[in-house]
Amino acid sequence: MNPLYHVRGLLRWRSLVREHGRPETIIYFYGGIGDQLLCTAVAREIQKRKRRNLWFFTHAPELFSGHPDLPVVLPLMAGADGHDRPAQGHTPVRFDLAIVPWARRSGATVHKLFYQGYVMGGDRDIPLREPAIAALCRSAGLAGEIELRPSLPHLADAPPVRRERARIAIQSSCLSARFPIPNKQWAIASMERVSTALAQFADVVQLGGTADPLLPGAQDLRGLSLSASAQEMARCDLFVGLVGFLMHLARAVDCPAVIIYGGREPAEFTGYSCNSNLASRPPCSPCWRYSTCDFDRVCLSAITPEQVVESCRAKLTQVASRPLPADRFELGPN
Repeated sequence: MNPLYHVRGLLRWRSLVREHGRPETIIYFYGGIGDQLLCTAVAREIQKRKRRNLWFFTHAPELFSGHPDLPVVLPLMAGADGHDRPAQGHTPVRFDLAIVPWARRSGATVHKLFYQGYVMGGDRDIPLREPAIAALCRSAGLAGEIELRPSLPHLADAPPVRRERARIAIQSSCLSARFPIPNKQWAIASMERVSTALAQFADVVQLGGTADPLLPGAQDLRGLSLSASAQEMARCDLFVGLVGFLMHLARAVDCPAVIIYGGREPAEFTGYSCNSNLASRPPCSPCWRYSTCDFDRVCLSAITPEQVVESCRAKLTQVASRPLPADRFELGPN
């Protein structure tokens, strides 16, 4: 390591300890925001076993700040002087390279969380053998029974709203994600048909990035901050969308969902049983591929707009108690 970078890490470490006290445990995940949201399940299980000063490093501190299981939330990239944003013209300090060595020297337990590898040069993930949250908890050294759900309780307490029509959140695309996976993307034209149909009997609001195509019949709420998106999701009766961050966000604030899965990956590994997960299983699935497909993504095109709308209607007729029921998993030895 560059000696100057080593010194910057020490300065950042000392500044953080002065402000937050010495950590007992540190967790972090270099990935998308959806992956980092899953880490709240790990934090909950750590805190259930023994309450401790836990530090969580993330690309989205504003989403997790105030979480009861994450007493200290910090940015993965920051200035050496202790500020969350590096001064203009200064190189930011990367957390794992600059701070982890000092944290370990102080006696803190540091977990770089992970749940899945990928095939180098193969355009695909290594298939999961257990739920993603279970694998994350395993990477943190946990054992025993765990709950398979992320959580944002500090953002989920939306005041009750009396209204005549259901309120449905929708997304058009997952391609504006930090790490987009085209093989999770349903046809935009099909989602447009779903949005138009839902708007006939519900108030539809569109969440997601500003680069996502705007859907007909939906109130445009693209571009909201992550925390504002969570609060809006908590006020909705249903979310309809794709595999990715917004799916995990809906589960974190206990919003029921209809998710278009297709066949890239099994919902029992990356989704939630309280949702309606629409999947098809051609012989080529699950493929776990990112962008390439030898069969014109038939697993996705086999799901029709009419099926999605019917699933939304059925989901709305169910009385969804909140919080939604959580799946449990017994995490045994490796």
